[in-house]
Amino acid sequence: MKGYYLATKGDYLVGHAIDNRRKKKEARRKNVKDGVDKFKHEYRYHVYRDSTSFAYDIILVRTNIQQNKFERYVLRLCTTHDTPKYYATLLIYGTSGIPAHKSILAPIGSNWDKAFLAFTKAFKAKTKVEWEERLVLPAVREEGAFLYKRPTEGEARGLMDRDFEVGG
Repeated sequence: MKGYYLATKGDYLVGHAIDNRRKKKEARRKNVKDGVDKFKHEYRYHVYRDSTSFAYDIILVRTNIQQNKFERYVLRLCTTHDTPKYYATLLIYGTSGIPAHKSILAPIGSNWDKAFLAFTKAFKAKTKVEWEERLVLPAVREEGAFLYKRPTEGEARGLMDRDFEVGG
């Protein structure tokens, strides 16, 4: 076995298991990268920006110091490069030491209403805050809620109601 000096049969099995684990990890990374590339290029989608230039590609985080755990969601609303416009909503979960897990909340080819509804529902489920109230700092944050980093002064904040200009 390449790169291993093993004295016994047991050591060989351990070395083989380590090698297999490394190969599986590399394969998972390649699959995730290929999936993102396919989404961007083959399906011809990009992150949606509204008329204020706000990118619907947000990061939600939660930390637990006692368990030494950091969790993160990326919530992304995408639209097609071409006309007519179609939409999709993605949710990507990641935590320390575990490969990212992707979920499609509104499938490729969805209309605006379906994709935006999926986006706002996921935002509320993770933050315990309505999308329209995202810029208001809550007096008390609910237990287990993810944090949304509000845009700083001068940055695009996104439209505040559901009457969006559909474009992309």
